[in-house]
Amino acid sequence: MTGFAYALKTMSRDKSVTMWTVLFPLALASLFWLAFSGLDESYRPAPVKVVVADDAAYRAAPGLAATVAAAAAGEAPWLDPTYAETPAEAARLVADGGWHGYIAVGADGAVGYHRDWRQYADTDPGHAIVAAILDGYLQTTAFVAQAVADSANPANQANQADPANPANPANQAHQADPA
Repeated sequence: MTGFAYALKTMSRDKSVTMWTVLFPLALASLFWLAFSGLDESYRPAPVKVVVADDAAYRAAPGLAATVAAAAAGEAPWLDPTYAETPAEAARLVADGGWHGYIAVGADGAVGYHRDWRQYADTDPGHAIVAAILDGYLQTTAFVAQAVADSANPANQANQADPANPANPANQAHQADPA
């Protein structure tokens, strides 16, 4: 302990050592604290105002209503949806202003996001947020549909039931590395 006390006294007599080992790190930490202290509150984006065409096609799309509801829920929602009865009414609301765009399901079941190009710039993050939510929905829906189709195919069931079959996914892991 006396060695530490002696070293501390020796360092405290040299002003440059005191400056660089004590004062400079404290000043730097204070500057970083001032610069980044309110970052969490200021970075959170406001929910994107969208109109949802809540018609029969929207209600028939598997999981779309749940996806929109989940994106609108919680402490920091991503979407602020307003519901319209038809895609035409949704388009009229968007054209009147105040909403980024509208979500509608076409007669063929295709989910679309139609935005108002006149009101919001391409750099507005709202469009990217809605696109990311809908892309996630479309990818999940396609994956589930493919998994259901694969599980219904008798050839896939036979391949997975046969442990000696090289097409069996359980065997592919062992065959990948011959060493």
